[in-house]
Amino acid sequence: MADLIKSVTYEAMLEILQEIDIAIDGATNPQVLLKIPGLSGLLSPTTTPNVTKAWLDQRTLAGTAETLDLTALSRTNLPAVNFSTGSLKLQFLLVLGATGNAARVLFSRGTTNPYDLGPSTWITSAEIGGFALQYGNAKWGTVGASTKNILVSGSIGDVYTILLAAGL
Repeated sequence: MADLIKSVTYEAMLEILQEIDIAIDGATNPQVLLKIPGLSGLLSPTTTPNVTKAWLDQRTLAGTAETLDLTALSRTNLPAVNFSTGSLKLQFLLVLGATGNAARVLFSRGTTNPYDLGPSTWITSAEIGGFALQYGNAKWGTVGASTKNILVSGSIGDVYTILLAAGL
């Protein structure tokens, strides 16, 4: 039986607590909370674009780079995921860099059979203890034999968590 995706919910918001260096109504250095709403939404098998497969893993770089093959994504104790079945496109990419990493973890198009995430210079990174979120909105390429690889680079022993969701 294949994994069945029910939904992928995403939400990002920036909150900044700022101390103001003035006195207002007798209060010294009052604080102001600034909220900047961000990106949010829901992807499922019935939305446009849809999501029918997902892959989540926490990985450790054994060297300074590794290639993620979107046609053969392995997971411990779970079946491998193949995003080329059904001519799927990545719709969502979320990466988290561990707080103990030596450097940020970079994600770019593979050196061979690169997956089309935009221009040939496309790159994103998960800073130490940070994250990066990319939403494809059906604009990224179809996964296939010649368009399947994402290059991950960083320092030996760096840890990252990655969530990929794909659909039509």
